[in-house]
Amino acid sequence: MYMKRQNLIFYFILAILSVITISRKDNYACDEISSFELANFPVDYYIFSSDSLYHPAQGKCFFNEEPYSPPSSLWNQVLSAHKDNCFDYKNVFSNQAIDVHPPFYYCILHTICSFTPHKHSIWQGEIINLLFILATLFALQLLASSLISNRLQVSIILAFFAISPAILDSVVLIRMYIVAMFFVVI
Repeated sequence: MYMKRQNLIFYFILAILSVITISRKDNYACDEISSFELANFPVDYYIFSSDSLYHPAQGKCFFNEEPYSPPSSLWNQVLSAHKDNCFDYKNVFSNQAIDVHPPFYYCILHTICSFTPHKHSIWQGEIINLLFILATLFALQLLASSLISNRLQVSIILAFFAISPAILDSVVLIRMYIVAMFFVVI
């Protein structure tokens, strides 16, 4: 089955809305910091509490809503890959051995971070979500087309998916949930 021309607009809408939503992101939740820790940090990854929030634009972390500014070297250590462990997945698997999620997402994140050691950007995590949400939309189109013969109904399903606030919120979160959604749909 091929991609219908009239449905290409939904891929474009989803991509544009996702990029706009991501570009407005100004902080990390503690779970997002954990994503980078699990992917890149070479030792025990539990550095931050569940009450922490990191604001990259401000360079501050908030613990229990109180501002705290850890040294930039700590953020660099936690959020980026290191020259001595680029493309080395041993740490990813050992960190995942004490966590609950499969290592696939963290291997992808570590790979992306390894191309720019000692540098960090939200786009390192967000590119994974962008690619997988577009792949999920394609898988959803195939699934809907196989179950529903009416093209208009398939287009409506794709439109609702593409503009869903829940989908856009999930794309912004640098976690494995968009990847998991892709595997559920396929």
